Amino acid sequence: MAKELSTTPSIDEINDLMKRARRERNQYIAEGVGSLVAKLKAASRSFSETVASKLAPSH
Repeated sequence: MAKELSTTPSIDEINDLMKRARRERNQYIAEGVGSLVAKLKAASRSFSETVASKLAPSH
């Protein structure tokens, strides 16, 4: 008797794909958040330096 090939993924395959998709999504989000934090730190530092230079007496 010939074995029929199934094109429907098994529950385990679906679960594995979902885990991988979640992991990739979380990594993408973490990279984006890390980049945003770095940009905010740089902007904050620049702003602080600008304010400090404007407040400092210029003799």
